[in-house]
Amino acid sequence: MYYIRKFSKPSCVSKIKSLVDARRLDADFLGQDMRTSCNTLSVWKSATLEAGDLNNAICAALLASNALETTSFIIFNSEDLFKANITVDDGERGATGYIGRESLHANITGLNIGKVLKLIDIYRSTCLDAARTPVVKKGEFKRFVLEAEKAGSLNVDALQEHLRNSINRLLNE
Repeated sequence: MYYIRKFSKPSCVSKIKSLVDARRLDADFLGQDMRTSCNTLSVWKSATLEAGDLNNAICAALLASNALETTSFIIFNSEDLFKANITVDDGERGATGYIGRESLHANITGLNIGKVLKLIDIYRSTCLDAARTPVVKKGEFKRFVLEAEKAGSLNVDALQEHLRNSINRLLNE
């Protein structure tokens, strides 16, 4: 299993790649890109690295976000989490505007500072592989939205308000 997490900015990948020691990571990164709720971190899952599976998870994450913009992701595997004694719970359905993909959501659970440091190390080693840090340009995001809407897979009402407003403008162009 693979897990996908959205970064707040495409520049996050270079920050993580250049990191030598997880303890030296800027605290702002934790607040922006590893914000937890009840010691859990929200992720989206893909059974494989095949384009179809990955695209479904990435699109579910995009339609769970709050803005129609260029976005970067990190894709890490369950083996790395298991080795670091980090657990994942896939019992909570995700809030996404991508109909039928809510079950692709999962939570990394039981996080504490030690596990967060291990997760940052996983991020760092994963970021060295460009294939595991895809970037979705704003134009690609728009194209996906239009394709999802045409296929009847877009639930505009489930979107966060800012994204909903942007997508409504796009659909009305």
